[in-house]
Amino acid sequence: RDIDTDSETEADLAVPIDQQRKDASGRRALMRVLRQVLSLISVAVLLHQQPFMVRPRREKLVPLTLAIGAAVRWAGPIVESSAINVTARSLLTPLEYVSSKPPRRTLSSAYAKTARKFDRLLDTNSTVQQLAGRPSPNLPLIGASLITSGSASAVLLPGAEAVRQ
Repeated sequence: RDIDTDSETEADLAVPIDQQRKDASGRRALMRVLRQVLSLISVAVLLHQQPFMVRPRREKLVPLTLAIGAAVRWAGPIVESSAINVTARSLLTPLEYVSSKPPRRTLSSAYAKTARKFDRLLDTNSTVQQLAGRPSPNLPLIGASLITSGSASAVLLPGAEAVRQ
């Protein structure tokens, strides 16, 4: 064999264990931050209420509103004073806040505007209530529920997909 005398020896190439631990810690921290950013992006898309189906001359089918409509329908008549009402309006607030004009851009005014939107969701003639009332298996409802719960749990449990060894 030919030995290359100009190259470094194995002892020179070896990285000290302290440096390896420091590098591994930095990689873990970077991946943790990336997972948290990606989970926040998924919640931002959910709260921005991007439709996953647009029907001609009808309202858009947004996963968040469909999941809220189904929760309200499932809860029944006790929804007037329940936590579902407050939670649903709180989830609808960020889009109202972002879409309002700067002089009236407050969280309280955005929350107040969600009352009308929430009442439209409760209307029995709305597309959301018609889709929520379909018999099981209701695939749009299942998809909306999975998207909504997955986005919410991604923020609460970032990195849950990583398996510790």
